[in-house]
Amino acid sequence: MGPEVEGDVPAFFAAFTKCLRDWLEQRDLPVAWVYAHECGARIGLHTHLNLYVPGVPPDDRPGLQKIYRPDVAPDYRGEFRAWARGWPERQVGRRTPRAIRVRGPKKEMPWLHWLTTSYLMKGYDRNAVVQSARNSPDGLEVFLGDLIAWPWRDPGPVALKQRVGASRSLGPDRRAIGVPGGFDYLLEKRTVRLFPDSVPHTFVARPKPAFRSKYEDGIRDVRRLYPAAFYERITRL
Repeated sequence: MGPEVEGDVPAFFAAFTKCLRDWLEQRDLPVAWVYAHECGARIGLHTHLNLYVPGVPPDDRPGLQKIYRPDVAPDYRGEFRAWARGWPERQVGRRTPRAIRVRGPKKEMPWLHWLTTSYLMKGYDRNAVVQSARNSPDGLEVFLGDLIAWPWRDPGPVALKQRVGASRSLGPDRRAIGVPGGFDYLLEKRTVRLFPDSVPHTFVARPKPAFRSKYEDGIRDVRRLYPAAFYERITRL
């Protein structure tokens, strides 16, 4: 976006995520993303942001293709692509070619979520051990890199307080409830009367148990950690 941004990257990134949150909420879409800042030798400081925007349902979800009608359903991914590409120019008041690059197919492909997440995590700590040799099935240490489907790449020197992060909708409070922000319709609801003749009130009951990932449950075998479709695509097995 130019030299005027380089001196205040955190402020511009915060402005972008605020506008992004507004864009999603105005369309009643889930607010969910993860990000990582990197600093490459060729393009310098930049950010990878993995975001969910609804697209055409995949063919392997029974019934959804019949419900989805391209002639009446909003093209959220097309709208988002245009909005994101135009955001830098609206901020600095001049053309900013290639400042924001948006990639993603029109059709939803769940396995791509895991691939793009692995790419975003490619600057992982190569020395991080996630399972000791004493407790692994084959008697060998399991490193964090063994679980990520992308080769390690140096993320470069990132002089920012927080190099990686996620939207608040994926934070501890939402995990305790059991659903990300924007998915409250999945919560269990219960209607009660405080008194026999009073107006009924609807309360939201927290699903049990709260959300826990397979990784949090101690799984380190990639055949169980990832969906079968992703594992088979990556390993060709």
